[in-house]
Amino acid sequence: MQLSRNELYIGPELSKKILNLIHCGEIIDYKKFKIEKYRNKIEKLKKNFDLEKKNKKNKFIKNHFFWELALEKYKNLFKIDVKKKHQKSNKDKYDVNYQEISKSLGYNPTLLSLIIFENKIKKILKANNFFKELEKSVNLENIDILSKIGLLKLLNKGEISIFTPLCPDYEHVRISENLYKYTFNSLGEDYGLIGKKYIKINNMIKNLLKKHNIKFKNHIYYGDFEGFNQANCKNLNEDEKSFIKKVEKSSIKMKKKCRPSSCGLIVKDLSSKKKWVNLCKENRKKIVNLFDKDLSFKRKVLEICTSRKNLYESWFPDKEVKDYLDIVFDQGSEYTSLSDIVKKNFKNPFFICLDHSKMKIFYNINNSIPVVYCRPHYL
Repeated sequence: MQLSRNELYIGPELSKKILNLIHCGEIIDYKKFKIEKYRNKIEKLKKNFDLEKKNKKNKFIKNHFFWELALEKYKNLFKIDVKKKHQKSNKDKYDVNYQEISKSLGYNPTLLSLIIFENKIKKILKANNFFKELEKSVNLENIDILSKIGLLKLLNKGEISIFTPLCPDYEHVRISENLYKYTFNSLGEDYGLIGKKYIKINNMIKNLLKKHNIKFKNHIYYGDFEGFNQANCKNLNEDEKSFIKKVEKSSIKMKKKCRPSSCGLIVKDLSSKKKWVNLCKENRKKIVNLFDKDLSFKRKVLEICTSRKNLYESWFPDKEVKDYLDIVFDQGSEYTSLSDIVKKNFKNPFFICLDHSKMKIFYNINNSIPVVYCRPHYL
């Protein structure tokens, strides 16, 4: 199952509603609000509020108790500024500034979220220096909150397995200082564009993890399954056998260069062609079903079609724009299947990827594996 943002988030309207019910001493219908799993924490909050209310004989501001509680919980981590607004209204309203927490989490937490998810949020805040260093050292895109949660869970389990998938050595041309374009005119036996980028960050990742005393193994594998695509091979003047042989040579060079814990070909070394093809078929059906039923997922898939238009034009010149959706479904099934294989073969897996981050949505169709992306430098 995928991680849900709800693990650390209660929306503003619901937060206000629940706190108002606590303040008014009314019964909270946990089933109605779909927050049954937070019942114990909210009941404890309600009990503490009632006790404070009794002690102060109602002489305190409506949400003052809750903000004071939040301030106390996070006082040693980040500053939260709470200032009363100057107004003539009978209602007391406040300007609340907790920008540092919002920046660390990647979203604005509601008051109830800060209280209910105290332990998880604190863990993220305490690990924030590591996340910042990780982003900066290898030029990662901002690590989203779900990946942070997932990473923290992994770190608590012990040694992690960093998995980085690499593309075959497709021909590419330099467009500008740090931007390239795949031509797909031929297939080489070198590290590949993505592989060269990995070489640049390899030692940075290792040094950072060692600095933070994080035990890890790193695994680098090339996408040999792209040789199963007849259209791809035809454009490259290769057949499946010659394609895989060249990719294998790339993996041997990479292994000598970076000395990872393991390095090889995704299907040849971790599965079999038959299992891979069947797995992709199953996962493609799931993706198409999600596309038909989930509007948010559908939008993301359509965004991929648009954002990868230039890539697909070069990669599959015989295809038309109307065919790009099918290409995304096919590639999405490969990402999902890769996630399944990695989950099966490696303990506490964690993806560090170097292609386009929009493809990230496919990794956790069946699993909950943290995925982070370096900023892309190709079209």
